[in-house]
Amino acid sequence: MGRKTFDQVISFGDDLWPYGDRQVWIWSRNPSVVKIPQIRSNNAVAVSAAPNELMRMAQQKGYRHVYIDGGTTIQQFLHQDCIDDLVLTRVPLLLGGGIPLFLKTPRLSLEHASTKSYSNGLVQSHYLVKH
Repeated sequence: MGRKTFDQVISFGDDLWPYGDRQVWIWSRNPSVVKIPQIRSNNAVAVSAAPNELMRMAQQKGYRHVYIDGGTTIQQFLHQDCIDDLVLTRVPLLLGGGIPLFLKTPRLSLEHASTKSYSNGLVQSHYLVKH
């Protein structure tokens, strides 16, 4: 995930950390300035590399699925053709601001795979990226 998204998630507090014990890479141009709380130091690391290089690193570590989060980060990974499918989750909350998810992305053809709605109002749609 991008550093701005990481900062936002961290601001929610330890009780709302959604990633459990999964390894989290915080993508930043300047990893040395990323502030990772001590409680996350075992499973979070700041990295700086091109999206295609990060994907190679993930494959070398044996990761088969990578979760990309953060508006600018998703845009960069889409530009380098590093995303095979998208899961878009709509939350019933208007934030009134933020980074547009698809502001600077290439035109993509998507194939709808599924949509699921949840009792809390979330609606999640899964799309396959046609390469």
